[in-house]
Amino acid sequence: MGMMPVKKYFSIVGAVIMICCAWVIHISIVTSDRAAWSLIVSSINGSPWELFKPLGLVYIFFTFIELSCLRPSLVHFVSSKVIGMYVLCICALSAGTVFQYMQEFFPTQRFLIVAVISVFAAQITAYRLFRSEIKVEIFCIPLAVSVLCMLFLLITLSFYPPDMVFFKA
Repeated sequence: MGMMPVKKYFSIVGAVIMICCAWVIHISIVTSDRAAWSLIVSSINGSPWELFKPLGLVYIFFTFIELSCLRPSLVHFVSSKVIGMYVLCICALSAGTVFQYMQEFFPTQRFLIVAVISVFAAQITAYRLFRSEIKVEIFCIPLAVSVLCMLFLLITLSFYPPDMVFFKA
């Protein structure tokens, strides 16, 4: 049995750390007595979008930690991680929507279940893309613009949610 590559180990440990940090952010609205900063980063109403918000923010922050610790090929790594972030978004919104229609099942563990599914799917996708020969860096510019749009949406849609299923608890 060989040793696990450092980057794979970092991805697995990182997923667990991200889930823990996202959980703390998720409950920060209650623990901070609804402080203004917690309205921006935590889950306000338990809707699928609000379940994704702390996960997305922690995923972006942890990507910077990975960059500074691992020092990978910048463009290839960041492109892989951005695609992983979109997998995170799709999984969180999908699982959150399913839980909306099954509210009697796991009401208190909903965030943790969504977090585990989404974060591990995102980390596995990003790791596989980074280790593969697929040239994801050719999409670097559109991916960079899309991250800026995602950050804008994370903040804006928290205060002005549209009347859609992803934004209702």
